[in-house]
Amino acid sequence: MFALSLLVFVGAFTYRFNALLGSLSGFDGDHFIFYLGSTGVLRGERPLRDFADAGLQGAWPALTYELSALAQWLGGETLLSEAVLCVGAVALSATLLFRAAASVAGLWASVVVTLLSVATSTRLYGYHKVLVSSVAVALLLRYARAPSPRNLCLMAAWSAVAFLFRHDYLVYVALATVCLIVTLPDLPVARRARLAVAYVALTGVLLLGPVYSVHRFVGLGSYLSSNIESTRREAERTDLEWPTFESVTGPIAFFENEVNAVSWLYYVCLLLPAVGMGVAALGQPRLPGMDVARSRAVVLTLAVYAALLNHFLLRGNLAARFGDLGAPIAILGAWLVGAAPAALAPRMAVRAGLAVLTVAAFLAVNTTGSVWQELATTRLRQGLEAVPARAVEVASGLREVPPRPAPAPGERHRTGRASPNVVDYLRACTRPQDRVLMLADASEVLVFAGRAFAGGHPTFRAGFYTLPADQALTIARLSRQSVPIVLTRDWLDYDEHIAPDFKTVVAWVKERYEYGGHIQALTGGLMGVLVRRDIAQSEPFGHTALPCPH
Repeated sequence: MFALSLLVFVGAFTYRFNALLGSLSGFDGDHFIFYLGSTGVLRGERPLRDFADAGLQGAWPALTYELSALAQWLGGETLLSEAVLCVGAVALSATLLFRAAASVAGLWASVVVTLLSVATSTRLYGYHKVLVSSVAVALLLRYARAPSPRNLCLMAAWSAVAFLFRHDYLVYVALATVCLIVTLPDLPVARRARLAVAYVALTGVLLLGPVYSVHRFVGLGSYLSSNIESTRREAERTDLEWPTFESVTGPIAFFENEVNAVSWLYYVCLLLPAVGMGVAALGQPRLPGMDVARSRAVVLTLAVYAALLNHFLLRGNLAARFGDLGAPIAILGAWLVGAAPAALAPRMAVRAGLAVLTVAAFLAVNTTGSVWQELATTRLRQGLEAVPARAVEVASGLREVPPRPAPAPGERHRTGRASPNVVDYLRACTRPQDRVLMLADASEVLVFAGRAFAGGHPTFRAGFYTLPADQALTIARLSRQSVPIVLTRDWLDYDEHIAPDFKTVVAWVKERYEYGGHIQALTGGLMGVLVRRDIAQSEPFGHTALPCPH
């Protein structure tokens, strides 16, 4: 089993790592919000105290930022360090999933669900979603097999860790844990209730320090108000309607259609927990090494955990969110497939049905996760001998981003660029110690320019930190920082997403900055440039009319 586990880790790591580079070095745009926060932590800053966290992740030690900062401290301040951390965590999650699935459903079913899980391609900035659930399921199975005080303490400790990654993870882990505790047999009801209370109490004690950090830096009331408002606005933005199917001819064409593939996977994800609960309530489930009563508790717990993740994580942009579901639904699916009731039908018919279901799942995931294209990018389609060269190519490219803060002499040259973009401009016309106010959802610009964010915000997004107290804190931070440049997207985006939500900040900017012109964005169209009034008449940058004070 160790050899197979190692193979899973190496395979998952290679598949995700070799697929990097390309646009934004292969990372999602949202990833750079967290990356910029981690660079701030590396400089001694803390979320909440010095900058706004990306939502429900700011309690100290904020692992989303701290682990990335640690990776940069150990491996250098580049995207290579970030990639090794995130891809490594995804590969570790897949390995834990494989081992847990094998322990309850057998080898072949565990291989299938592990391949599907890796192929759904969890977004790298959300690596902790699958890491938290994989470790949690492994600990839940451990407790089910040996419900000792030590294993209960491990569950409490991991629940606290889940909170430090993102606070809502605690809710999912805690509800699943309490479900298991109260449904396991062989103990009186009162004893189970005491164990559940003990678990909750121990988790609470472990979180006293992090909760106090929130109170100390921003106040619990302010923190809750900001996050409740941000969560409400995000829920409105990503509200999900029931997915529909499109008419096509033939089963292959059905799954090659992305709308159909996404809808099919969505309803399968909803169905699996419901089937699991039904089997737990009405059937006689039996997991290896467990009797029926104990097996029933485990299956019910996995179904509850999977249902919670379905409800809270499957939102708009579904194709990119299936990878977030991780271990609970994968292991539940592996067990349901592996424990199919062969007695109800001829064994060959059951196996044929399972084979068809497996093929359908792979076809759907191939479409939603662009698996065939990714296999080409990673060079896996060319043979194993081409894979190491691709890994070296990816590592070399990632090692160059972000650039050193101080621009090279060539970057300072103002007349040699016929079509400079916003990164060229920032590199040439701001100092390494300057900060840039990004009044747009474009945090990647600051990373590729090697500049820090201003106002405590790596990016501005409608609905996030819009309350009057939040904006007042932003302005207080801006007043203490050197911010020569403000960037926006086009004016349509600015008028629709920035000005209505951040009126106080926008008024502060209008009073101190003036419009300097537009320049090509790193991705997309143009970006607007506003320059501090005292430097607005500086020498222009290259062939543009944009002021370049440095």
